[in-house]
Amino acid sequence: MKEIKEKLQFIRKNPIKSKHLYGVLSIVCFSGILSTLSVNNFAGNFGRIVASVVVPFEKGIHGIGDGMNKISVQLKSKSEMEDEIKKLKDQIAVLSRENTKLSQDTAELADLNKLFNLDKAYGDFPKVAARVIGRNPNTWYSYFIINKGSNDGIAINNNVIADQGLVGIVTNVGKNWAMVKTIIEDGSNVSAMTLSTKDTCIVTGDLALVDEGKLAFKQLNDKDNKINVGDRIVTSNISDKYLEGIFIGYISDISIETNNLTKKGTITSPVDFRHLNNVLVITKNKEFVSAKDGGVNPEN
Repeated sequence: MKEIKEKLQFIRKNPIKSKHLYGVLSIVCFSGILSTLSVNNFAGNFGRIVASVVVPFEKGIHGIGDGMNKISVQLKSKSEMEDEIKKLKDQIAVLSRENTKLSQDTAELADLNKLFNLDKAYGDFPKVAARVIGRNPNTWYSYFIINKGSNDGIAINNNVIADQGLVGIVTNVGKNWAMVKTIIEDGSNVSAMTLSTKDTCIVTGDLALVDEGKLAFKQLNDKDNKINVGDRIVTSNISDKYLEGIFIGYISDISIETNNLTKKGTITSPVDFRHLNNVLVITKNKEFVSAKDGGVNPEN
């Protein structure tokens, strides 16, 4: 402690002159420069050594970063693509529904056009258009229900037509519905005749012929052999339930019955009984002529 005090007293008594201080500082600065150069030289050598290790590592890190960035871009692109695919699927679904609706409307228009032409063909009769709304699964082709009834002027024994031909007859009626028995129902009999010669026959229902789109006929009087395949068959003037002249179909084959007096065969109907959607109901019935008054009643 005493020594320190003595040194401080010496410094106070012998202050460093400015020129001496300048020299000292110069020496210190020069020494610092040399030190710096030495350190920098060492740092350069060391840096080269470190660089040889660090630079590849950094490149690897950058490579991984670039790869991750690419993956991120790809994932983003995949996500965007999936969104685009979903949008396209939604558009396809909408277009598919619209196409289905258009197809249904086209089919409906075709049916209505057929009914329109049929309406003109039978323009002398009052008619009501109706839609098929139900079928009995046990009698799929024999009976069906329509969406019009007594409120629309429909009555029992009204004749029903579609596809340019005879379909059947109304057998039961409600206020807003009616049941139709088809002429292809087993046991059905319709008094008919050839359009060219007016020779009569009985058209019978036969469900075995439905898939062929045909009906059967029998008891055709053709003594002069004038009737051929392709001749038109219509309802006859002696029918008590069916109006005269309604088209039934074309003769598709013909042969002589076992009695050697009359002929039988099949008729191709223009009506697609398996796919009936719309029909016309003739709201005027044929006036009934009883057997005792000279009429016949072969139909049921």
